[in-house]
Amino acid sequence: MVKIVRMSENKADGSIEPFYPETHAEAVVGLDIPIDAAVSKAKAYTDGKFTDSGWINLSLKAGFGNNSGDAVPQYRKINNKVEVRGLLARTNDLKGVFCNIPAGYRTSSNYYQGFTRGQQSSTAGAVALIYVKANGDMEIVSTINNTSIWLDGIYWYTD
Repeated sequence: MVKIVRMSENKADGSIEPFYPETHAEAVVGLDIPIDAAVSKAKAYTDGKFTDSGWINLSLKAGFGNNSGDAVPQYRKINNKVEVRGLLARTNDLKGVFCNIPAGYRTSSNYYQGFTRGQQSSTAGAVALIYVKANGDMEIVSTINNTSIWLDGIYWYTD
């Protein structure tokens, strides 16, 4: 057990005044060990929490593409948040599952998460409904017309 002692000095008038001596941390023998351990633990925690996968191209199913290379459909994971971006091209007003997100990037939610996204169209109100499923499937459920779909703004959490 460590005994903590308050230091004080006697003043000329007979009163006692506490004081707190100052020292450098290096002067306290062994203090560097718990400090180094705490810093290492904090670094390991933050390194594990603040990771960024970088942008990864979506592996698209047949009938879906990336509109000649502009705004390539991609996803990324920062910590436990997955984001999607890009412009998804479709042939013949194709609907259905257009990609499967790999394990480790999938939503933790057991219900379908629906996202209404704009279509690349001059038609007012042209939107598509996209589901993100716990098995990793991303699915186009409905569209207004036969145009590409913006994926920007779709996101979910993995925990």
